[in-house]
Amino acid sequence: MINRVAVVGAGLMGSGIAHHLASHGADVVLIDRDQVQLDKASPLFDTLLVTLTTDLTHLVDREFVIEAVFEDIDIKRRVLREVSAQISHEAVIATNTSSLLVSDLRDSVVQPNRFIGVHFNNPPNFNPIVEIIPSAETTQRVTESVYSWIKSTGKRAILCADTPCFILNRQSLPYINEAARCLDIATPAQIDAVACEHLGVGLGPFAVMNLVGLPVMAAASRNLSVLGRGYQPSTELQERAKHTEPAWE
Repeated sequence: MINRVAVVGAGLMGSGIAHHLASHGADVVLIDRDQVQLDKASPLFDTLLVTLTTDLTHLVDREFVIEAVFEDIDIKRRVLREVSAQISHEAVIATNTSSLLVSDLRDSVVQPNRFIGVHFNNPPNFNPIVEIIPSAETTQRVTESVYSWIKSTGKRAILCADTPCFILNRQSLPYINEAARCLDIATPAQIDAVACEHLGVGLGPFAVMNLVGLPVMAAASRNLSVLGRGYQPSTELQERAKHTEPAWE
């Protein structure tokens, strides 16, 4: 069973993943180049033994390393190359991408047969769903090992094909985009209220966007557009994400 874990990226997703895994007994190292980001994440681990560091050499003894940086393919490729250069040849390396193809990232690691997508959904320490996405080169042994381990941490693991946005984002992003297109007929608060009352969701679409962050939602929406006209990103969401990251009001 996997125990020695590293999470690379101490933002909302990375810190949440580290918290979840540490709270289920894993020995966790959380790594980020930005000490300020680590300091912001630190209070989350007051009662947990998590090592926070800017030093990638802490990866050398890890059995499982998950990259959880911003949803940009060039950034992820760079980070994965840096991570791959530090880990043991027996370690599993994963990406927490929410919308990029795992196969588009696998050339960034030394051993693509030990590389896999492990998509925690936001917020990762509360949301029960984790999508497990092997590429064509991922071995069955790695896939089965990661799938079983994630289930053992209390998550509902779902095995997915390596397709744009996998399962959950493929159905949720069109809903998010359509909510943004409705801003010419209602306010964000009104749209959220209707969604909660009539669709039975716990959070309305704008509350979800506030939680995840507009740049992340905008990037994921663009990655989904390859599926055709019905998946085109909302202009309002894309424009707002370019300039600022305020909460929808």
